[in-house]
Amino acid sequence: MDKNIIPAKLYKKIVSLVPIVCVDIILKYNEKYVLVKRAVEPLKGLWWVPGGRAFKGEKTVITAKRKVWNETGLRAKNFKPVGVYEDSYPKSAFGVPTHSVSVVYEAHVKNFKPRLDKTSSDINLFDELPKRFLKHLC
Repeated sequence: MDKNIIPAKLYKKIVSLVPIVCVDIILKYNEKYVLVKRAVEPLKGLWWVPGGRAFKGEKTVITAKRKVWNETGLRAKNFKPVGVYEDSYPKSAFGVPTHSVSVVYEAHVKNFKPRLDKTSSDINLFDELPKRFLKHLC
């Protein structure tokens, strides 16, 4: 086991007790927003921006690039920080309530040839970002 991976049981406890640092990416392609349909909690079944947890010692822009590639298979460029998204959810991927604080980046995709990972069930282009995302973005 990688010494930097927190065992699931311990991480579940951490998620239930402290805010988790994440990165979300407002990803654009031809003036449209790239959204993924979440296959896991939180927000399972909803269209959302790509993103997720940052690793200790990982710069947030590197997290943003990693999450875009891992979740969508897309290569993005021109990453620019645009704000912070903070939200609480009644259920996390570990089945416990969670609170996350996300550094939000905007980035652009030149070629739209997606490949999804297991955290998403679909990907599409939209004219607007999710209302909940905009409500909690500052």
